Amino acid sequence: MWPYLIIGMGVLWGIYWYDLRLPRLTSEQHPDRPLYGIPDRAERQITPRLALFWAIIGALILISGLRFRVGIDTMSHQECFRQAPMLSEISLDAIGRRAGGRHAILYSISKSIGCGIWLVQFVCTLILNLAFGRFIVRYSRRWFTCLGIYLCVSYIFLNFEVMYQGAATGLLIWSFDDLCQRRYRRFYLKLLGAACFHLSILSLAWLPLLTCRRMRKLTDSPLFLPMLTAALLALGFGVKYLLVGQIHHLDGIPLFDTLHFNSAGIQEGFADHLSGLGLNWKGIIRRLLIYAAIPIATYIAVTRSQNDADFGDADTRRAFRIILATLAAFEILAIWLSVFVRLGFYLLPLAIPAIANTLSPIRSRTKRICWWATTAAASFLVLYHFNSATRLTRQGHLYEFYIPYASWIDKGLSHHREWLNYSLMCAQHDDPYPAEHEFYYDLDPGTHYIDPPIGGQHLIPGCQGTK
Repeated sequence: MWPYLIIGMGVLWGIYWYDLRLPRLTSEQHPDRPLYGIPDRAERQITPRLALFWAIIGALILISGLRFRVGIDTMSHQECFRQAPMLSEISLDAIGRRAGGRHAILYSISKSIGCGIWLVQFVCTLILNLAFGRFIVRYSRRWFTCLGIYLCVSYIFLNFEVMYQGAATGLLIWSFDDLCQRRYRRFYLKLLGAACFHLSILSLAWLPLLTCRRMRKLTDSPLFLPMLTAALLALGFGVKYLLVGQIHHLDGIPLFDTLHFNSAGIQEGFADHLSGLGLNWKGIIRRLLIYAAIPIATYIAVTRSQNDADFGDADTRRAFRIILATLAAFEILAIWLSVFVRLGFYLLPLAIPAIANTLSPIRSRTKRICWWATTAAASFLVLYHFNSATRLTRQGHLYEFYIPYASWIDKGLSHHREWLNYSLMCAQHDDPYPAEHEFYYDLDPGTHYIDPPIGGQHLIPGCQGTK
């Protein structure tokens, strides 16, 4: 728990001193220096502020990169790593049939050089957090405000929950400069690199089309957001009812047979991602307040802003408007098609500097207090929603997969977390699972219990934890 507390205190101090207090003091001595917007080159020089910022980024990289069996997907990744072949034994058949799929190559490289899965974790989180750190230093003066928003809404999901999607998000962030300057060849090369980590990012290949000059009348229109939402809704349902239903015709083609193509499995996966979240009206209102309200409000504020210098230039401002509109559309459509939840997490880090920049130039104290209160309330709702999402396990909360923290240095193992993970896997397949005091996990060499089992260990045949 202490790593999270130290980082949280550092971020709060940075928000108070470097984002709020010090800029006001500096503006009294240098009235010509703006308080918000894109920082100039002089502001990105090595200073105590920049050192603190990158120190926090480095700590975030170490925490997520060196975690040991912390997080839901982390344990399944470790099982895929255990089954991965050595680099000398890898083949197309191994990639197609073994657990981990194309990621078996990364596992095999790490295993062949004598490292554990921590190396794969570290590389993925390094790509994401370095890209995000560079991105907010370049596009916002409110660095620690951006970090606070990132910690509340994106950090745990992208670093602990979806390791490979996090790396793909990092490469997407690196391509934002190319999107603004319409360097489409570089953008698509980076997108292809991101697809090596997670194929779903190819669903964003149409974003550059909105930045071309011929689309400016559309993107500058006040009806752009509702038109984009309607178009994505039609596309999503078109894929759901037309394309997915015809994918079985690819069975029997030699190329797809070589790649172990399974239309039934793909249809099942699409059916899961293209289904709704099953929310009632209370759930719909909560989702709109948590995920859609802030992007929509920021999009409106950026649209009404007439000063392109706040975002560097007109092209950068237009790119942020497109990102915000697309993110808002994704979060609204996620109510009916859950695939947009995943796509929304790709764009959320890209929207954070625009949100922080929008909070800063509000002159009225009343409006500023309302903005900060709204952001704080949305962040609290995100954390509350995260902590109380008991739909995965009836007996536990999601935060129990992340606390207590353990690293590869000490290899601390939580019996309670292992039981939660095992019961979650059983519940997903409608299989019975033992009570916590009956669950047994066979300790690997070098590991120890952070929280010893309650009531002792009892071996139940068929219910042993995964090594």
